Amino acid sequence: MEPLPELLRTEGEGEIWAEMVESIGIAPTPETGSMWVSVGDRGSDIFSYLRRAKALYWHCLVRVTQNRVISKPDGTKGYLKAFARSLQPMAEKTVVLRGRNGEPKRNVNLQVAWSQLTIQPPAIGCERKQQPIDGCCFRCWEPQGDKDSGFYLPLSLSMIARMP
Repeated sequence: MEPLPELLRTEGEGEIWAEMVESIGIAPTPETGSMWVSVGDRGSDIFSYLRRAKALYWHCLVRVTQNRVISKPDGTKGYLKAFARSLQPMAEKTVVLRGRNGEPKRNVNLQVAWSQLTIQPPAIGCERKQQPIDGCCFRCWEPQGDKDSGFYLPLSLSMIARMP
């Protein structure tokens, strides 16, 4: 059996995201007009990853899985998922989803909302004494599924972005 690459010898998937960014290195500073963006799935929704990427001038786009404590734009505390769901639509976009598993393709009318926020460090664990991280929350959702076709699975996706 071949030994695992050093990058895969970590405590969890979340560490792989930070280690990958660190192995690539420091992104161009904002003054250059260039930006590097790390796009991650739910496994990258780790506070230490966002913090470590910020230290290297990386932007991050992360699919939300943790219901994090945040500071809202008005300074009050809240929870990320509830806050994202409370946002009113600010834009609308129609996209065509390809058919899968015997279902036909369909048009989806998506609502989009976004807001600035500050992600608070976890209350427990080794990251608890770190500084909060400024970022944005984006939410994209389908208000109702396609009930006429008999296919009803409304879409909803929340993302957080960290801009240096």
